[in-house]
Amino acid sequence: GSLVDNGINGINGTASGSVVSTTGRLNGAVQFSSSSYIYYTYSPFYFLGISNQPFSISLWANPTGSYAASTLVYVLQNIGWCVHFIVMDSAGTLSAHLWNGRDITATGSIIPLNSWTHIGYTYSYSNGLRLYINGTLYSSTGSFIYAASGVPMYMLLGSDGGGTNCSPGYGGPFTGALDEFYLHTREITSSEVQQLANP
Repeated sequence: GSLVDNGINGINGTASGSVVSTTGRLNGAVQFSSSSYIYYTYSPFYFLGISNQPFSISLWANPTGSYAASTLVYVLQNIGWCVHFIVMDSAGTLSAHLWNGRDITATGSIIPLNSWTHIGYTYSYSNGLRLYINGTLYSSTGSFIYAASGVPMYMLLGSDGGGTNCSPGYGGPFTGALDEFYLHTREITSSEVQQLANP
């Protein structure tokens, strides 16, 4: 696995703790152990701080060990704004979250251990938050206003860095591997999610 961004923007990640390379769903992946994570502090993440700005996230996840509340994607800013965008609860149920003055949730399925699952997360004002699992739309919220922070955001993969109290109020270190992380500045279509889930 690599922390190097293969896209045109060159948004490379920085590791904290023990993050190692492992076999991925496609080529190599990044293996996380307790308290390790990848963080991004890139100024063009300003779009995550703009209310109602459409965006999308996709990645492959392979949790290992046993189920525990764990964070896959966490977004924060030093002003105190923070949300676990993609998180698993202690039973292994995946959910996607966003904020409009309260937590907005799209609840997914239990993610199997020791197996690769593709996760797609899209937001637009008109469609709201949509959660795709293995290329199929699993749940959606309907239209809502994304009440963003108003400032550029930081992003963590594989942990919340100790911010477990942030919306929805649970999370923590992810144990397992992540692969093929994408962040888009638009709402990608269902067919695009399917393509990412079926490389």
